[in-house]
Amino acid sequence: MVPVATAPIWNRLEASPRNPDSTSAFKAEVRDALWMLSRQWQLGEFIGDDAGSLAFSQLVLHCNRMDIPPQMPLETFVEQQPVFENSSERAMQLSTRLQMGHYWLKLLQKYQLQSFIPDFLNHPSYQISLPSSARPDLEAQQVAQLVSGKCLDGWIFYNDPKRFDHITGNVAPLKDAFQKMQQWYQRCIQQPATKDNPWNPAHLEYQFSVKMPVHHFAAGNYIEFELGTQEYYQGHLDWYHFEGISSKNIPASSVKNLSRTIRFPDAKNRSPIPGPVTFAGMPEKRYWAMEDAATNFAAVKPDKLDLGKMALIEFGLVYSNDWSMIPIKVPMGSLLEVEKLEVVDTFGKKTVIPAMGTSLQRTWESWKFFALNSKSTDKLNGLLFPPTVGKVQQSKPLEEVVFIRDEVANMIWGIETIVPSPMGNGIPGREAGTQPQRKSKGTTLSYQAQTQVPKNWIPFIVVQDPAHPLRVVTRRGALLDERNERIRPSTALLRQGINAANAQTTPYDIDENEIGREGVRVTKTYQRTRWHNGEVYVWLGIQKSAGKGEGNSALRFDQLHFT
Repeated sequence: MVPVATAPIWNRLEASPRNPDSTSAFKAEVRDALWMLSRQWQLGEFIGDDAGSLAFSQLVLHCNRMDIPPQMPLETFVEQQPVFENSSERAMQLSTRLQMGHYWLKLLQKYQLQSFIPDFLNHPSYQISLPSSARPDLEAQQVAQLVSGKCLDGWIFYNDPKRFDHITGNVAPLKDAFQKMQQWYQRCIQQPATKDNPWNPAHLEYQFSVKMPVHHFAAGNYIEFELGTQEYYQGHLDWYHFEGISSKNIPASSVKNLSRTIRFPDAKNRSPIPGPVTFAGMPEKRYWAMEDAATNFAAVKPDKLDLGKMALIEFGLVYSNDWSMIPIKVPMGSLLEVEKLEVVDTFGKKTVIPAMGTSLQRTWESWKFFALNSKSTDKLNGLLFPPTVGKVQQSKPLEEVVFIRDEVANMIWGIETIVPSPMGNGIPGREAGTQPQRKSKGTTLSYQAQTQVPKNWIPFIVVQDPAHPLRVVTRRGALLDERNERIRPSTALLRQGINAANAQTTPYDIDENEIGREGVRVTKTYQRTRWHNGEVYVWLGIQKSAGKGEGNSALRFDQLHFT
């Protein structure tokens, strides 16, 4: 039998308009019942599928716990900075020192140890005094005079290992009271317990990693993933900041917190009922339903490369009523892996829904919207639910440094716009960096090696990295003041490698790619939040944002002028 070749045939139904004006076709007019039925038929509302609504579901998922300190927000654990850092004597944090000393005196009164108060107030090492090199500050001088002989320097007392050597008699009650002070100070302000600081000054961002043992339910073993972030500086930590760095197989006996398995139906035979996905401004399902005008999807104009916004708009306008959700309570700080999900409709038909990315083949279908990137060969499937906070209160900046590019001088400047005061507050850096201006010109011609730049402008010179010959970094330099002494930074943000005696022990380099033409703004602020158990956490954190463009320092060399 010889096959007969046939040509494909298409049928297309076209409208025959009787009026060139198509305005009436876009109106949602309401007429008689027959017209309404015809309009519904044209819009396809009579087309039905042999499908039922979702009634029940069977769900099995694993909660793999992150190896982080319990009962603490992750932002607090990552961002916390020491309050009394290696800074110059200008940043004395006098208010915090007095608060610590006042609390110690209150503890002595509370535990009926008033007789020891003069021993601490009269101790020569615990006296409140401003160093001679401190910036003149009227408020700090007045406070120091006011509390003289009435309070002690609590920070020096707190770190003195010989704090009770000058006490005669039984010091056991004093040691018990000091333990209460230690607990209060550690609870008052969260500070890193070790010298390991996640803040990377070379890249002006936080870099850290955490361990997570993941239960591979298919093979029955455990894989320890190292989750880390390389570019965190926004102040709010979320799942998309993490990625899988490495992985290795580990025995189940070495896992501290075994993964928790959640099953539905559970022991009480409860099964979650899938519900429709709803959101504010969601389009109505029917054509003639009145919609909320609060959301204007037509006003959203994404760019050509803004795939995330376009996918969100397509979900809201086209597929929003095709999705259902199953609300599940899960512990914070866990990675959720779905092992099994079956849904049962009203006709009793079971449908197995596999997890995305479980296939062995690497195709374009393996792309996942909410998945973590993984550099290891092991796949990291699931949704990360880190223990982060939703709202954080911030104080005024204690320190602020603005990095700008100066193309005329061919260097980068770190401008200390806000520097710490002796009281511990932030004050404008221009108050310390103002240079005396020349009022009149004389008749004597003199040579000037370089012009004067405000003291709060710290230079960074582009140099070649000695460890990596192909890498270019910006290294912190120093200008000379009128006494030919090096001008050191006042903020702890720029004092990397400088000890308390203003001597540089190690150079401070910043990656040259971190500071673009728009500049960089780095701030240090106190942050406060309330955790889900009601506990209040306060810490000192650093944030980075974009600057306001290039600048000009008016730095000139080899100048002749009249004096």
